[in-house]
Amino acid sequence: MLKHICNYPGCTNLVDIGKCYCQVHEGCGKRRQAEYDQAVRLRRDAQYHSFYLSKEWKQMKARVKSEYHGLCLWNYYHGKIKGMEEIHHIVSIKEDWNKRMDFDNLIPLTHSAHMEIEAKYKKDKAGTQKELRSMLGQWKKEIGVGGYEKSTKQSAGNRERPFSTQKIPK
Repeated sequence: MLKHICNYPGCTNLVDIGKCYCQVHEGCGKRRQAEYDQAVRLRRDAQYHSFYLSKEWKQMKARVKSEYHGLCLWNYYHGKIKGMEEIHHIVSIKEDWNKRMDFDNLIPLTHSAHMEIEAKYKKDKAGTQKELRSMLGQWKKEIGVGGYEKSTKQSAGNRERPFSTQKIPK
């Protein structure tokens, strides 16, 4: 089995891939996370932290999940079908607080897609944001937000929705 060095500063013990700390330091990760939460999330970023716990944000997350059928758009437009795990603000709330609940500023992603996008932001933020907005526009054009927009444009005789929940005949 592959191994790597323990993540505890100064420790040289080997641990299995998939684990962060050796047996001596395995409780340190949770303690470090709690310290980070106290120092950063709950103090410095208290406004942002409380926003992500708010009822309004939870409702918006549910709306985004529903409108995009629970799919990660990044993976969808890269040829893979994966369920969303997170919602990304194209323009971060630290950059523009007023866009925090702007539906057109939100895109559903998997965690790995989110990390990939954050890495791309470091290289070409404007280009990546343009690509994400293009995906949202493409979805709205092809599917319509929530899949309902396009169906209302179809003829009255053929009103099937994309990703329809209609029962399939047996």
